Amino acid sequence: MADGFTLTEVLVVGIIVAILAGVSVPLYTGYVKDQRIKAAQAVAQTAAVTAGSYTRRMGAEPTTEQLNDALVLPDRTLYTISIPDGGHSVHVVDNADPTCTADAPF
Repeated sequence: MADGFTLTEVLVVGIIVAILAGVSVPLYTGYVKDQRIKAAQAVAQTAAVTAGSYTRRMGAEPTTEQLNDALVLPDRTLYTISIPDGGHSVHVVDNADPTCTADAPF
């Protein structure tokens, strides 16, 4: 007898792997996007607390540059943090996926 797999067995396993990949890849990318949005929301909340503290201490709202100077983050290159025109809120964009954004009022 010959050892090995038949072509049918290999095709069935290949089809099963393809189906699993087709289902799991979109789920995983959705999970990653949700986590990026949650992280951006956390950074936005931190930036809003910092901006509120700055406003109380200095008597005026910070500019984007002043907020970024006052903000303490482990890695500043992960997010773009700004104060939109009109103030009273902080806008955060995840640099790895610009569709993941968050806003927080202060």
